[in-house]
Amino acid sequence: MKRLISAILLLGTVASAQTSRSFGVASVKPTDPLERGSAFYGAQPDGFSARNVTLAVLIEQAYRLLPYQLRGGPDWLRRARFTVQARYPDDWSFKDRDRSEALGMLQTLLRERFHLQIHEGVVTDTVYILSNTPDKNPRRGLLETPDACGQGSTRDARAEGSARPFPCMMRSSPRSLEINGQPMKVFAERLGVMLGAPMRDETGLGGTFDIKVDWANDVLSNPNPADVDRGAVIAAVRDQLGLNVEASKGSIPVVVIESATMPAPD
Repeated sequence: MKRLISAILLLGTVASAQTSRSFGVASVKPTDPLERGSAFYGAQPDGFSARNVTLAVLIEQAYRLLPYQLRGGPDWLRRARFTVQARYPDDWSFKDRDRSEALGMLQTLLRERFHLQIHEGVVTDTVYILSNTPDKNPRRGLLETPDACGQGSTRDARAEGSARPFPCMMRSSPRSLEINGQPMKVFAERLGVMLGAPMRDETGLGGTFDIKVDWANDVLSNPNPADVDRGAVIAAVRDQLGLNVEASKGSIPVVVIESATMPAPD
């Protein structure tokens, strides 16, 4: 039932794009291939901006997708990079509106500049289940903490008096995943993104945790899920956290790219 509800919510997001208004002014420029680093600033009070990001990232943000929910598209969708600067219409105030309206403008921009055509669907594909190991492996990378960072937390990352220098940190790299002050379901979601498929938390572990898991130094050379050594990641989760990751099959709501073209120069 939860997967069905998620699919319905996703379909509603896609359908709503058809009535979205446009930014007041917008610029989309290809990024120099030699430029390093990227930044996605998203919807800000005066407009929207992103630097050196792929069209795939823009679509994921516009439609609130996780990477494994975006399917199909041309080869350059996840390779070519762009810088986007856009301002809201003069008669539109970010502080007085729902954030979804700003994302609707981004959806319109993608249709107008990239001629993006999509459709929604539900596919049966790999899903992962996170559970306790029967042999109770040592949990050296898993620490339960009362210092929670729930949604809407206003605590500074360097909260005064905290035993940890970064109590609200969530950080991933090609070789590790670390989160602080989060429930197990958040860790499961982020680990699923690393593995390229949804992950369901069936550990039965309540409360909030500091979690850090590292896999071998040379296991990952690229954070792209297609290049991940899933076996090494799963083994690290078992050995360092005392948790099992098992593959299964399940329904996943997705957005499928029908067509997209390179934007014309501004």
